Amino acid sequence: MRALSGLSTIYYTQGDSARGIELAIRCLTLSSAIKNSALLAHLHYNAGMVAWRCGKISEAVSYQEQALRQMQVAQSSLSPNWGILHGSVIPVQLALDLLYLGRVCDAAKAAEEGVRYARESMHLLTLGGALAIGGAQFALDQPQPDNALAPCEEVIALSEENGFAEWLPWGRFIHSWAMFELGQTGQRLLEMETGLTEFDRLGGVPRLQYLIAVRAAALARIGRGMMRS
Repeated sequence: MRALSGLSTIYYTQGDSARGIELAIRCLTLSSAIKNSALLAHLHYNAGMVAWRCGKISEAVSYQEQALRQMQVAQSSLSPNWGILHGSVIPVQLALDLLYLGRVCDAAKAAEEGVRYARESMHLLTLGGALAIGGAQFALDQPQPDNALAPCEEVIALSEENGFAEWLPWGRFIHSWAMFELGQTGQRLLEMETGLTEFDRLGGVPRLQYLIAVRAAALARIGRGMMRS
C-alpha cells in the first residue's frame, strides 16, 4: 500500500490525476483491515489530494476529514511520501478544499491551524510546506495579494537557508504574483516565468498548469499576447 500510495503521489505531481485517484482508492480498499492510524491518515490524505486535483472537491473534503480523525488517533506522524507532519499538511490541504466550496471562514481556520501546528513542531520542512500552501497558496487562491507577501517572504528565507528545493520556487512565484497584483509589473512577470522554469527543473509540481494560467492572466492584463505553452 505504501508503494501504491507513492506511485499515486507521483502521478498527482506529474498532472496525471486520473491514474493517481485510481491508485489512491485502491489503497483505501486494501486498507479495510488495517489498524495503523498513521498509515490510514496518510492514505486518506493522499486520496483527498488527488480527488482535489481531479475537481472532486466534496470528496476531497471527506477524505481529509477522515485523515484528520486518524491523525488525531496517531497523534504525530510524518507523511511517507512528503516527509512533512500530518498534523500540519492535512489542515492546510483541507483549507484549500473548503475554500473552493465557499466555506471561507472554515478554510481560514484550517489554514491557521496547520501553520500554527508547523510552528509549534519546529519541524522546518513542515513549516515550509505550511507557509507555501496554507499561507502563500491560500492567499493566491482567494486572491489576496496583501496576505501572500509575509508567508512568501518567510518561506523564501527558510528555503534558501535550508535548501528546500520545492518550497523556494513556490514562494518566489507567488511573491512575484502578489507584487504584480499590487502594481509592480515588468520585472515581476519575468520572475514568474523564472519560477515556472524552476518547477520544470524539478520535474513538475502539482497545479503547474494553473500557475501557467496565472502568469498568462497577468500577461493579458498588460496587453501582451504571448503565452507560455
